[in-house]
Formats: sequence, structure tokens, C-alpha cells
Amino acid sequence: MSQPPPKSSSVASSIPKIMPSSSRGNTTNSNLNSQINDGNFNLKRKLSDLLPSMSTLRTVQHCSGLIFSIFTTLHSVNSIVANTELHDEYLDWSRGIFRYSPITEAVLVLGPLFTHMGSSIALSIKRSLNNVQRNQDGYSKFQSLSGFALVAILPLHISVNRVIPKNPLTSDQLIPQGVNPFAWFIPSALLLSLGLYHTIYGIKTALKLKLGAQTLVFAVSALSLLGLAGLANLLQ
Repeated sequence: MSQPPPKSSSVASSIPKIMPSSSRGNTTNSNLNSQINDGNFNLKRKLSDLLPSMSTLRTVQHCSGLIFSIFTTLHSVNSIVANTELHDEYLDWSRGIFRYSPITEAVLVLGPLFTHMGSSIALSIKRSLNNVQRNQDGYSKFQSLSGFALVAILPLHISVNRVIPKNPLTSDQLIPQGVNPFAWFIPSALLLSLGLYHTIYGIKTALKLKLGAQTLVFAVSALSLLGLAGLANLLQ
């Protein structure tokens, strides 16, 4: 009696399955990409852990900004009253507060300024590492952009007013000798306008004030125009 032919299923099971080369390549690439993504995630996580928490950074940012806003407010008023009889007296009075000694200037001006800048940059890095998306409107976005713009303009302002002059500038000479008046006016005008917006919006955010957009724009525009008029008067 002849033996029945072997079942096809048993034959098929005994043959090793060979994956197409294209499928093997796709699987390898997928695993490699997964490992790279996991590595990037772990690296970002470790870098993020080196920074304080976002709530701590926000608190430091707000507190340092509020302290520095005292200086920016008084400094902005100096430009607003530049074309009035109060300018000389006000300039001496305000400088007497912040330039009373190097210690007071460091505590009231430089310390809060660099703390605010550092905490703001650290907060941006923290958000980027954690892929945190901010729900910002146009005013909030401009607040962030104005901060970065001020960081770029501030060194020029300090150089022109504090580094280049050999002697402290007086109310009779606020534009250093040898400096083009318009080269002095343009960064001063930008610093004033952007600084007013950044300060007012920052105070609104830190203190959670209910300040409408129209009120914000009106306040910044009015104060900026008054300040620009005062700065322009110094060019004469």
C-alpha cells in the first residue's frame, strides 16, 4: 500500500520564513528612529531637570520684573518731562535714588535686571525642552518679542550713556560729545517705547490686573509720544 503524500501544512511549517529585505530595512530604520527619539527625550529631560521648575522661574521673573519696573518707570518719566522746567530737578532727584552708591544701583537696578533676563531665558529654554506650547495672543507675543529686542538695545544704550562719556552726563548735556544726536535718539526712542510696553504689560501679568487691550495700547502710545517729544527736545 502506497504512503499518502505529506500534508502541505507540515511542509510549509518546516520551511523558515524569510522576510523581504525591504521589510527588514523598514523595521531596522523604525527601531533606530525610536531609539534616537528616546535618546533625545531622555537628554531633554535631564537638561530640563537641571533648571528650576517653571512655577519657580515664573515667580522669579515676575518679582524681579516688578522691582526693576520701579527704575524703568522713573527713568521713563525723565524722558517725558525732558521739555519741562521740572527736568533738571527731577533728573537730580531720580539719580540720587539709584546712583546713591554702587550697592544701591546693584540692588535696585542691575540685580533685578539680570535676574529678570536670566529667568526669562531659562523659562523659554524650559518650555522648549518640555515641548510646552503657549497659548499667546498678539499682545502676549509682542511682549516676548519686545523683551528680546530690549536685550539687544540695552547694551548700546548703556555704552552711549555710561561707558563712552568720561564724566557723568548732566541735565545740560545728556548727549555725549562725539556721538551723533540721531544715533543717540533712535536707540533711546526704541528703548523708551518698547520698555514702556514691556513694563506695563509685565506689571499687568505679574499682578493679574484686568487691563483691557485698548487701555494698554492707549497708555503705551500716550506715554511714548510724550517721551519721544521730550527726547526730541534734547536734540535742539
